[in-house]
Amino acid sequence: MAENTLEKQKISWDQQDPDEKLRVLTQLTVNGLPDDYVGILAGIEDVGIAVEQLINLSLNFSSEIHKRVALKTKSKQIAEALIPLINDQYTLVDLTLFGTSVHVRKNAVLAINDLQILTDLQQRLAGKDKTVCKILDAKLSDPAEEAGKESIAESKKEASTDESGEPDKKEEGEKKSTSSKSEPAFNPVEDLPKLEQELEKLSYKNTARLNSLQNTVNLLRKAVASAEADMKERAQKIHESLTEKLEKNKTHQEALKQSTEDLLTNLQKALDEGQSHDALPTWDKIQGNISNTSGKLRAALQGQANKYKTKLNELRDWKIFAATEKKKELIKQMQHLLDSKMHASDRSKHISTMHKEWKTLGRSNQNEELWREFKKLSDAAYEPCKDYFKQRKQLMADNLKARREICDKLEADLAAIDKDNINISALNKILHGGEQDWKLYAPVEQSKIKSLQKRYYGVVNQLRRLRKNSLRDNGKQKQSFIAEAVKLSELEDKQKAMSEAKRLQQEWKKIGPTSYKEDKKYWEEFRAACDKIFAKRNEEAAADRAEIDRAEKEIKSILEKLRGIGELEDEAFRSARSDYQDLQQAFATALNPGIRKQRKKLLNEFNNLKRRIDTRFKSLPDKKWQKLKNAIMQKVQFLKELELELFFSKDNSQFTSAKSKLENGAWSELEASGNTNLDSALQLRADSILKASTVEDLLELAKKNEKEIRSLCIELEIRANLETPEEDQALRMQIQLDQLKNGFGQVKPDRKENTRYAQGAELQAYCIGPLEQQAQTSLFSRLEQAVKKLL
Repeated sequence: MAENTLEKQKISWDQQDPDEKLRVLTQLTVNGLPDDYVGILAGIEDVGIAVEQLINLSLNFSSEIHKRVALKTKSKQIAEALIPLINDQYTLVDLTLFGTSVHVRKNAVLAINDLQILTDLQQRLAGKDKTVCKILDAKLSDPAEEAGKESIAESKKEASTDESGEPDKKEEGEKKSTSSKSEPAFNPVEDLPKLEQELEKLSYKNTARLNSLQNTVNLLRKAVASAEADMKERAQKIHESLTEKLEKNKTHQEALKQSTEDLLTNLQKALDEGQSHDALPTWDKIQGNISNTSGKLRAALQGQANKYKTKLNELRDWKIFAATEKKKELIKQMQHLLDSKMHASDRSKHISTMHKEWKTLGRSNQNEELWREFKKLSDAAYEPCKDYFKQRKQLMADNLKARREICDKLEADLAAIDKDNINISALNKILHGGEQDWKLYAPVEQSKIKSLQKRYYGVVNQLRRLRKNSLRDNGKQKQSFIAEAVKLSELEDKQKAMSEAKRLQQEWKKIGPTSYKEDKKYWEEFRAACDKIFAKRNEEAAADRAEIDRAEKEIKSILEKLRGIGELEDEAFRSARSDYQDLQQAFATALNPGIRKQRKKLLNEFNNLKRRIDTRFKSLPDKKWQKLKNAIMQKVQFLKELELELFFSKDNSQFTSAKSKLENGAWSELEASGNTNLDSALQLRADSILKASTVEDLLELAKKNEKEIRSLCIELEIRANLETPEEDQALRMQIQLDQLKNGFGQVKPDRKENTRYAQGAELQAYCIGPLEQQAQTSLFSRLEQAVKKLL
């Protein structure tokens, strides 16, 4: 049902306002995110929702969704908000390599702290992405690299720590051996500026580097003990700055401790529930926190984390197994794609999609073997695509040739135009035809289109310029005619003025057009001047206009009456046939030949009403059917009133008393309809009431009948092509599937068959009961609407 709702919301997406779209996206955080909505969260589809709201919505999704959104987004705000939430190093590598926005790639590479991965990236991106390469060079050559090496050494130490948390003796000996080496010499003149620059940029959150700088700063202070006062002061400032950052770092480590303990609780829960998609990212976050602590706190946190290593490794193995099965499934899908007759364009897209899905799965068992098999099938499946793209390339070459011919023709047409006597209509045809042909011959290879586009738009602009100049000249000529007509309106010789005005009107027709807006303005001015000359003729025209207006009003009144006839109930509608014929005759009489502007609209409206009324007259139930319905409804009304009394019975005594009305002769005295099936159905309804001992029995019977009528309503709605309420969508789908199975190959029913079906279904529904009042009102409203549509 939720899936159905989301589909409906998606269909009407374009008609929804931003608040409603926001509600839909919020609902998706519960039901999962379809691919179509990733672009919305990424901010590449503008739906009227603020970036801050999109970011808040994205935070509710998993890291996998964060990755998908980050890959697509071009927004700096979204990139900076989501990248810090992603801890998996290989996910960050994917974002660095394939992120659409430079903001995504930049933030992703800054978040990677594995030196080996950074080195691999530097080799892969050499000369490709300048911004990322610059950051990689800085990270791999920065003094903070020593901190990264120390972090790696710490990781090795953790790996060599036994379950009791004691470090390996060999590692401890190596550490002592290293520390026993002589301290490196310190050159204040060269190294002091470097330390000042580094410390200014260094964050108080970089624990490893801050700790390593303590020894360096001590060496600095010793080295400048006998130096100049300026160097001592600078060394003291460095010491104070480092001390301040170390104090902040302690607070930061306490916060990391609390965060890590919370994450360990979440990790325990995820491991207990077997949720690898939660456990593995949580573990990465934990290790990230631990790597930024030091001393006893780091050892204690690592000891707590090591308890989960075994179970986490088991979960990793399970994930690898799952990835293996999924990859095997992708191989099967690729095999099916190889055997399919799919269009090459769609096949290419499917191959690309499967390759992307394969990449997201990560490593698996038999990784190389499965990849070779998948790649082999992929290459074979892509073979038809090569021919398609080869043909497409040939098509683009043909289109290029055709567009060159279009340019040749336009240039020839331009040269053939008489510049002193331009035919605007012919010029418009040349421009319109050229534009249509240009669009027809697409696509064209982009590397070859620029010069041709320049040539095409060059000749088009010349043609447009000619048209513009011609329109301007025509406008000036029309303005002179207007001025002349104004002078004529002031002449005392009215006969001469009218004669000259007629000449001007004939000459006006020979002037070419101007723009639509100017044409309308010039014509209104010219017409006003001429109307002043032909005042008497205008009076006659006004009288004609009044007659036409009267006729239009009369016609609109007739149409309104016709609409009223169409809305009458069946009995009244049947009796209105004579009035309908009179109105038709009245419409034909009132249709004044002078009505021009509204004539087509009024005729169309009349014809539509006539067609609708004629159709309804044809579909009116005959008297025999109406008599049958009346007979049925007498019994139905009797039973409905009795059932209503039974439903509201206060006790069994009142229930039994009300039910006895079926046995006292009133029921049997009602006239039978003559239809055996319907009479049997009504008698069965009465018998079911008699069998009910209590109101509860009657309610149970009502629920059963409600299901039967609900199915009947849905069948009618399907046939009438009407919407079904949301709560009945699942049942409608099932009924449609059954109808497809049973009716495959059958001819679509005609109107006559639909009418017969609707009438039968309506009578059948009236015979079903008892029903609760609310259900009866709702379902019969739907039934009547569907029956009306079919009739």
